[in-house]
Amino acid sequence: MTDHVIVLVDGRCTLCKGWTRFLAERDAHDVLRFASQQSDVGRQLLREHERLDVVGESVVVVTSGVVYTGSRAAIMAVGMLPYPWRLVRACRVLTWFVRVWVYYFVARHRSAW
Repeated sequence: MTDHVIVLVDGRCTLCKGWTRFLAERDAHDVLRFASQQSDVGRQLLREHERLDVVGESVVVVTSGVVYTGSRAAIMAVGMLPYPWRLVRACRVLTWFVRVWVYYFVARHRSAW
């Protein structure tokens, strides 16, 4: 088991690259590792977890052998940062519908932004 959390993002998405930079700059405990979903490492991880279906569609977080996608992955990644960012974990209590709607609204418009 590793102490690192792997964050896989769409390597062609400018918003995703900015989000990766945001996370990396605030990762004071050095727990996050990043890769593009389209990279050899990213594809291998997704293949190992039988999740090639999410390439380019969703943020993916892999930790302790568990794969998280979408809003759960985004909350998980930001929740690994130190205070005050760790408070984002509280968003898990939002109803699934609200979290998913917000996540996919951003995902749908990320290329235009």
